[in-house]
Amino acid sequence: MLDLDTATALGLVVAELISNSYLHAFPVGWGTIEVLLFHEVPGGEARIEFTDNGVGFIDSTNSKRHGIGLVRRLMEQVEGSAKLRSDKGTAWTLKFPIPAIQPERDAPG
Repeated sequence: MLDLDTATALGLVVAELISNSYLHAFPVGWGTIEVLLFHEVPGGEARIEFTDNGVGFIDSTNSKRHGIGLVRRLMEQVEGSAKLRSDKGTAWTLKFPIPAIQPERDAPG
């Protein structure tokens, strides 16, 4: 279970990454995009692995790519992290904390 703000930010991140892949990764018009979600119980953390098999690009800390900055800012907003690798296609590892699920209590009644 995630709060609405976290779910919205993560949805925007994934939508941005998919959009970037469609627009930039596949100049020949085809390719593969994969989005996986993992729940790491011991750390109270979740991880989204986003990959495409496109042409990739070189990241720079001074990048003018607005999408990269947006992804990083949204991940900071949810107290998460974003790691980018782009040597064979593009791969993002997005980690974010998830709250412990509290058991529901029966309402008096």
